[in-house]
Amino acid sequence: MKAKRIISLMLCMLMMLGCVSVFGLGASAASAMTLKADKSKASIGEIVTVSVSSPAGLSGLTVSVKFDPTYLAIVSSKATNLFSLPTVSNNSANGSVGFAAVMNGSNVSQAGVAFTVTFKVLKMGASLTVKVLDAIDANDKEVSVSSASLTIKPGDKTINFPDVHENDWFYEAVEYCAVKGYILGYNDGKFGPADAIQRQDFVVIFSRIDGADLSSYKNKTGGFGDVKAGAYYAPAVAWGVEKGIITGYNASKFGVGDTITREQVCTIIYRYMGSPAVSDADSTLAKFADRAKISAYAYNALAWCVENGVISGKNVTTVAPLEGASRAQIATIIMRMDKQGMFND
Repeated sequence: MKAKRIISLMLCMLMMLGCVSVFGLGASAASAMTLKADKSKASIGEIVTVSVSSPAGLSGLTVSVKFDPTYLAIVSSKATNLFSLPTVSNNSANGSVGFAAVMNGSNVSQAGVAFTVTFKVLKMGASLTVKVLDAIDANDKEVSVSSASLTIKPGDKTINFPDVHENDWFYEAVEYCAVKGYILGYNDGKFGPADAIQRQDFVVIFSRIDGADLSSYKNKTGGFGDVKAGAYYAPAVAWGVEKGIITGYNASKFGVGDTITREQVCTIIYRYMGSPAVSDADSTLAKFADRAKISAYAYNALAWCVENGVISGKNVTTVAPLEGASRAQIATIIMRMDKQGMFND
């Protein structure tokens, strides 16, 4: 009889434990954030969308999303109607980017996607972490929800721009500059090798080559009226003015949106290199029939670039100082200079 009572008591205790595990917070498997990328691996230039899902049974949830902006750049973000997202940008501090996603207050009866973030891969081996800051259940009690992280494995190729192919003459240069982080692809995943480079973007490229810390130039414009404070290129322009490598057309106009010409490219490079002495510019440029078209300010700079193999003529008799430069051409120039150690301190 006594044995029966002990068995009955044990059964009751087991049933009670079962109730806790089913109805209480013991169901830890459901109390975790989950991350899922639409690609398990990606190369430089590829676009990856990450879905962030929350567990069920919550009335409040705040999470922070962290990633290294040298590996990933945000293209876009989208929340479900249960969540609110801030304006998400790629502005960074201390080598990381973070933003918070907050539940709107509706009870989540089922687990599901809270929001998605689309990234462009800048370096392979990128990782993303979603950390739970606070979580409230349907009874307004604080509960524990596990954070989550995700690593995107390196792709089969170093770069994967759909408009750059391995048999293209510029493939090596594009790959080199993309891996170094000097020239990035567009948000649609393309590189745009034939596209002309604009003046402000060339300065951005050189700020990356320099490894400049642009945080102190935030909201600065370099004094130009056509440079908008807060624009992606504004800090680089302000940096370039302070460093003495760029000037505008005049005191108030930089020329944002204008295609950079070959002589302007040479001038910025020449100034960046410290404006070294040129022994005989006339002799260096004598072979080019169109040398009279070179602007006075760019004459020594263009001669130095030709003399040092930075650029060559469009052909043996034409240097084309006023023509634009494509992204593929600029990538080739930068790779050539970097491999020769010209950017080393």
